[in-house]
Amino acid sequence: MTFSGKHAYPLFEPNHIHKHVGCDSGIAKIIDYHRYAVKSEQHVKEALEFLDNGKPSKILDGLYHGGFKCQLYHDTLKELNVKCIINTSMGCSTVAKNWDKHVATNREFADVMDLNWQDDPKQIIEEEVLVNALDLIEETRNVYDEKEGGMPPAALVHCMQVP
Repeated sequence: MTFSGKHAYPLFEPNHIHKHVGCDSGIAKIIDYHRYAVKSEQHVKEALEFLDNGKPSKILDGLYHGGFKCQLYHDTLKELNVKCIINTSMGCSTVAKNWDKHVATNREFADVMDLNWQDDPKQIIEEEVLVNALDLIEETRNVYDEKEGGMPPAALVHCMQVP
């Protein structure tokens, strides 16, 4: 999670209903605070859970983006004909219950690539790893036989960033 530091209040305490918003203002989201203002990892987990509705956004034909919950909704992935899932985040298993079981289920109908990147400016993204991920997405989107009908195959790229 990236914190902007726009909200100067020194401590983030979540609203009891909207876990992604602080009690002090009622409008400042957790990502608006400074990193040092968020003292509890549990607050981060609750904010992520609250904000991620599990529905991917269409970027273009055959390419979707979403939060970590997208991997948990297997029926939606199948409806969208997702055949490739790129997980850019590190640590999804610490936030999502039964993460490994969900990944195993997804591997039954899609190629799954875990990049394990941190949301940190110091994260080094190796060119070869990025190219491999882009190649997998492109290969997935290009394997479509119009004669078979149905929806063309799609790729999902997901992270754990909150909106």
